[in-house]
Formats: sequence, structure tokens, C-alpha cells
Amino acid sequence: MASVRQWSPSFVVAITLLVAGAAGVVVWQLWRPNDVAASEQVVRELAAGIAKQVGPFRRQLRRITNAPAISPDESAQAVRKVDELAADAIDRIEQLEEEASAQIEAMSGISLKTQDNRLGRIEDRVREGIGAIKTAADEAKMSLGAPSDQIGTEREEP
Repeated sequence: MASVRQWSPSFVVAITLLVAGAAGVVVWQLWRPNDVAASEQVVRELAAGIAKQVGPFRRQLRRITNAPAISPDESAQAVRKVDELAADAIDRIEQLEEEASAQIEAMSGISLKTQDNRLGRIEDRVREGIGAIKTAADEAKMSLGAPSDQIGTEREEP
């Protein structure tokens, strides 16, 4: 009569853990985003972050420009407030740019060509965001009756 070989419980547990671990590694390799996809996500998150700066900035400007008729002194104060808000929004956008650029530069799994592409797209999004901030600020200053020498930006394009 043939004998049935029985395996010890610790051997069965060890084999089960080994198979489960190997399956986990395979699944991780298949589902883990690669650096190219992650770099694309960084650019998309930057664009969303810039939009989160531009939208509230425009709402703040609407509150300032939709105020009832104001005196020339109040108008000058409102123009200064617009400049302050614009400078703050631009600073926050530039901070987002620095963070996104640092993330892209830290990714070692992408080619230099891809890295340059992502950094260029980051610069483009930042330029667009800052341009939107400056345009909205200029429009607000014009609606407040600011003299023409106060309309325009004091900061240069990045």
C-alpha cells in the first residue's frame, strides 16, 4: 500500500507565504505607476494648483471692484490692495513651480528628454497662470479708475 506523505504545518505556511509574497511583488510591479506617468501627474497637479490660485484671486478682485462708488483715496487704496493680492498669488504660483520642478528633477526613472518636456510644460503653465493674474489685476485697476502709469505689472515674466 502506498503511503501518503504529510507535510508539516510550518512547511505549508512557509510555502503559502512565499507564493503570496511573489504574487504581491508581481501585482505591485504591474499596478505601480512608473516615473513617466508620475511626472505627468506632477504637471497636472501643478495646473490644478495654479487654477486654485487664479480662481480665488479673481473672486477677491470682484469683491474689490464691485464695491459701491468710492472716493479717489479709497480707489488708490483699492489699487494697492489689488497689487498686494497679485504679488501674493504670483508668489504662491512660483512656490508651486519650485515644488513641481524639484519633484520632476528627483525622478531618476525618466529620460532627460521627458524631464525637459515636463519642466517646459511646468514653465508654460506657470507663465499662463501669472499672465492670468496680471491681466485680471490690470482689468481690476482699470475698473477702479487707476492712472495709466499704475496699470501694468511691476514684476517681469519668469
